[in-house]
Amino acid sequence: SEIQDPTNGNSALTIDSSGRVAMPNVPAFGARGLSNTQSNSGNSGTNEILKFSNVLYNVGSHYNSSTGVFTCPLAGSYFFIFNGLYEANYNNQGAVYIRLNGSGSSTTGEKYRGYHHGSGSNYLQVTVGGVIVAAVNDTVDMFTAIAGWHIGNETSFSGYFIG
Repeated sequence: SEIQDPTNGNSALTIDSSGRVAMPNVPAFGARGLSNTQSNSGNSGTNEILKFSNVLYNVGSHYNSSTGVFTCPLAGSYFFIFNGLYEANYNNQGAVYIRLNGSGSSTTGEKYRGYHHGSGSNYLQVTVGGVIVAAVNDTVDMFTAIAGWHIGNETSFSGYFIG
């Protein structure tokens, strides 16, 4: 069975004979690898949006790798997750934030926070994720208060529309 959009006849939803549902145009993105200003192997800026340059997929093109911002095309619930490799020799502690309609170089709009507390020359893995209820054209980004997030593909950000 198939449901098509009324304008173009594109497949919007299909259900196969086993009952599996496919929705090929659900807004979703996945990106990794930071393009922020770098020092050694980490980002060197503080109080900035993290920008992920290696876009793995971007259904609907709602993630902008130049700005690091995802713009919500539909009102509803979205799930976002950040996974970052942190170089502890930059700072002993600090946070990264998933922001909704973030503003400037502050944590305004914070919805979820990932935090690390460590020292020395160790690498730390920080993960933060959660559901955000958004309106059309709301924006979501990853904001860091500290320098030192690994610029390689070990640091990633992704999200998708739930409904």
